[in-house]
Amino acid sequence: DQSGGGRVVTSIEFLSPWNKDTTDGRTNFRQKQRELLEGGVNLVEIDLIVGGGWAISVPEWAVPALYRYPYRICVRRATDLLRAVCYKVPIQERLPAIRIPLRPNDTDVRLDLQTLVDDAWRDGGYSRLSHTHGPLPPLTDEDAEWVRERMREYRKA
Repeated sequence: DQSGGGRVVTSIEFLSPWNKDTTDGRTNFRQKQRELLEGGVNLVEIDLIVGGGWAISVPEWAVPALYRYPYRICVRRATDLLRAVCYKVPIQERLPAIRIPLRPNDTDVRLDLQTLVDDAWRDGGYSRLSHTHGPLPPLTDEDAEWVRERMREYRKA
């Protein structure tokens, strides 16, 4: 039934350290990816975890080097599994607005990831957390300095 009534049309997966860092996590996540794609579900994978192994469903070799930042976003449509849309996501730039596929005849929905993360940061109380320890794994020197500058600006605001 292509009407989409009563069935999952699109799954948006935010990867966790467990999906990337543990054998059980990667195994379970790979199984979930296969089940979604084989079940005709569009798959949107958002990897904002700097560390860990490659866990998105698109093989690393198939993603152009210019798109292999520590953050990764890929969208796969159930109607065209041989193709994926990957987004460039450098740490020092605003997260992109991405296109979320729905049913084959529906217009994609735009999801502004930066606004989503900003709202979660503000509403989730994350700004009250201690930021005295750097991220694991460590950022590059250039990215770390960029983060320190953003934190200084945030504290002034």
